[in-house]
Amino acid sequence: MRELWIIVQREFGARVRTRSFVWGTVLVPLIFAGLIAIPTLFSGGGAPRTFALVDEAPAGLAEIFIETLTAPPLSAAQIQYRVAPVSGTFAALRGDLNHRVVARLIDGYVVLPADILDGGRVVYRARNVASITVIRDLQRAADRATQTERLRRSGVDGHLLASILQVTRIDSANINQQGREQGSALSTFLIAYTVALLLCVLTLVYGVQVMGSALEEKTNRIAEVLVGSVRPAYLLSGKVLGVGAAALLQILIWTLIALVTIRGGLLTTLFGVMPQALSAVKIDPTVGAALLGYFFLGYLVYSELFAALGSSVTSEREAQSLIFLVMLPLFAPLLFFRTIIDDPLGNVATWLGLLPLTSPVAMPMRMASGTVPSLQLAGSLGLLLLSLWITAWIAGKIYRVGMLSTGKKATLRDLGRWLRMS
Repeated sequence: MRELWIIVQREFGARVRTRSFVWGTVLVPLIFAGLIAIPTLFSGGGAPRTFALVDEAPAGLAEIFIETLTAPPLSAAQIQYRVAPVSGTFAALRGDLNHRVVARLIDGYVVLPADILDGGRVVYRARNVASITVIRDLQRAADRATQTERLRRSGVDGHLLASILQVTRIDSANINQQGREQGSALSTFLIAYTVALLLCVLTLVYGVQVMGSALEEKTNRIAEVLVGSVRPAYLLSGKVLGVGAAALLQILIWTLIALVTIRGGLLTTLFGVMPQALSAVKIDPTVGAALLGYFFLGYLVYSELFAALGSSVTSEREAQSLIFLVMLPLFAPLLFFRTIIDDPLGNVATWLGLLPLTSPVAMPMRMASGTVPSLQLAGSLGLLLLSLWITAWIAGKIYRVGMLSTGKKATLRDLGRWLRMS
């Protein structure tokens, strides 16, 4: 065990003392903060849009259209509008309006036709008509104006109908096996997506490091010296655990940064995230412990596979061509993300949650989406632990022989022969 501990310390120290580890630990939170801040800073409506309005519609309809479109924005992300009515018909004013748009005197113009209440189309012309937000706002203002006028003509009070049709909000939460609420729909999506993405990314990053370390020692003939003084099983386990400890340290640092940011109110102060939204993102401690277990068991399984891959190839180019095959089962549940979230007890979600190579990603999605039966959860963890033992045994066999085999890439027949060796 002393040899194993020495290998773990060496691999851990070799990772955390590098500049890439330090910069990665610092830059990743900054990058995520930038991904939140940049859209917030640049999502404002910008300068007000100025539109000319040709009114050929029935009396009173244009006033409602202007009132709706020019209402004060509820947030900085919404666009402000200025509407200037012009006298005359569209046929007579069309050339002049087009000239004003080209000359940048106005951003565009809108025409309310005389038959608008009978299905006539509102005309919108501008230098840029690709803005979905502007089209939506114009549509909303036109709908409000035409609906109000139609209600007035039918004898129904428009304000009364608006209050009747007021949108009702839904407060959603999952119920766990103890009968307690454990999160909203927002937290469900965020937790499932975050855990799945974090597992895939970190497993790929640190698994590749394990593979690279094994490949480097093999190509530089360092393995011949190490295997002579350290048992191959200890060498393999030490690499996996040492790199995993570095990953754990990095995750803990990121978690502390996230907690300080959230608890300190920085998200609300800097990015305008409402406290209600933050309080909605919560997770049951039992579920959190299970998610952590799936995360590290999944990491260990795939790291063993990466170590075996690194010991069975002769160059980094060969290894890169096979990485996708190793990672394919891990990324497979992401293809069924919507299916798992919508129906966490369905057949697809159940099987993906039980299969060892897909459960580290699929089961956290299921657990975040609903209450998973205890028998399925225990079976999934049991199969994952069994697969870890089998993977470690297979990887150890390949690693022991592969690290000392140089000169050519191992074939499937070679791998089978290595596994049969005592």
